[in-house]
Amino acid sequence: MGVLNVILYCLCNTLRLAVGLAETLIVLRALLSWFPIDEESLIPRLLYALTEPIIMPVRAILSRFGMDGDSSLIDFSPLITMLLLMFIGMFLPEITL
Repeated sequence: MGVLNVILYCLCNTLRLAVGLAETLIVLRALLSWFPIDEESLIPRLLYALTEPIIMPVRAILSRFGMDGDSSLIDFSPLITMLLLMFIGMFLPEITL
């Protein structure tokens, strides 16, 4: 077991964890949007602050096609972001020590 294997193992597992955490936070954000919760309370603000940097680039691309939440009834950016994260997660290799 070489040092490179350990570094690669740590890197891949960290990326898997980050992708999984981002997916979970986006799902929680979407679920909270269905309920009449004060958007200024702690949990919605925290979810927004953690997920918006991930969703924002997708929303910027969708806005060029008129598919953002402002000009259409449904904001597809969280869904497309989830699909992209799942796609990224599929291609992260599983490395075992």
